[in-house]
Amino acid sequence: MSLNDTPGSSRIHIGLFGCRNVGKSSLMNAVTGQDLAVVSAVKGTTTDPVRKAMELLPLGPVVITDTPGFDDEGELGELRVKKTRQKLATTDIAILVTDATRGMNDDEKELLSIIQAKEIPCVIAYNKDLFDEAGASVPTTYQEFLDTCQKLTDAGIAALCIPCGEAWYGGQFLQQLCNLVGGTELYDFTVSDEVEWNDERFVQAGTMLKDIMDKGYLINGFLGMDSSEGFERFNNKDVAMMMMITSGVNTVVSGSVAPDQVDFFLLPSDDAENTGVNVGSIGQTYAISSQAENKEAAAAFLKQLSTSTEFQQTYTDNGQVTVTGLEMNLENIDPMILRSRILFEQMKLYTPWLDRIYGAGEGVEFNNASVAILGGTDPQEAMDDLQQFAIDNAEN
Repeated sequence: MSLNDTPGSSRIHIGLFGCRNVGKSSLMNAVTGQDLAVVSAVKGTTTDPVRKAMELLPLGPVVITDTPGFDDEGELGELRVKKTRQKLATTDIAILVTDATRGMNDDEKELLSIIQAKEIPCVIAYNKDLFDEAGASVPTTYQEFLDTCQKLTDAGIAALCIPCGEAWYGGQFLQQLCNLVGGTELYDFTVSDEVEWNDERFVQAGTMLKDIMDKGYLINGFLGMDSSEGFERFNNKDVAMMMMITSGVNTVVSGSVAPDQVDFFLLPSDDAENTGVNVGSIGQTYAISSQAENKEAAAAFLKQLSTSTEFQQTYTDNGQVTVTGLEMNLENIDPMILRSRILFEQMKLYTPWLDRIYGAGEGVEFNNASVAILGGTDPQEAMDDLQQFAIDNAEN
């Protein structure tokens, strides 16, 4: 099979994002060497994503997509912006194109906040000494995870820390439960135009979340706890497990917890098909000015930068991975970071954080729904409220 025959799912997806009339289409044409995207001084010329499958060395087979402007207006414009947000969910490399003559505007800053996150999947860190004390083991199914929580609780050890003073922690844990319930199929539904937040699968995930709280598995004070306090409590061995993103692994070092006492696992599903579908995020963001005299050179520079050994090594040293996945020297990496990296090999799909996809609307409200459930709200009620918010938000 030639590179041109490579299916889209096996290609690296590169997206061009930005406001209207900043030069995304010109950059698309420059990179592909073809006049694929219509270039015009009129704002909003690109009304639907324009895709091109090609070989881009040294990355190999890629799909490059030019997206509608993130600042599009009107009823149709809002639909285009929603499509652009959804495209972010399937993008491996996001390029933000801006107009350097005016600086970044509010729309571009929002875009940047959505796509700035690197590939930083959520994992469960656990203290091996506390596991040994309770006779607990690393779970391979969700039921085993609940059994582990119960063993720790019976031994008088706080089982799990989700520091919900920062609502996104609860949101990501709830999103991971959604992954366990519905896997890839539910994720596709989540980022589609047909999503209904009170779908029974979301409610089921919410019920699982409430069950963890009702059984007393969460550390006291978790609702008002910020991540700094959460890490401190974990480092002081006040709690056996903590949900975290792998870029935070370096924080799990103190005089109380030795690195060899800490290990990690992915929250497993009772359905083997759904294990490995894990909350994460998209890749590094680049920006090319629309005023660049030679966009071809700028694109070539970014391509070279993103595939350089030094660039890759920086990510590796911080417990992260990049889309190109080059072989890296792992000899000098902290062993604890290396243990968290091994989990990447178990992942089938990253499901980007919903507050990255939907922004300050439904994404943030999803996080708030998780905190409401942990505060005692019925899961059906919480998801009904989120669905009503989505309906009202679409009408305004």
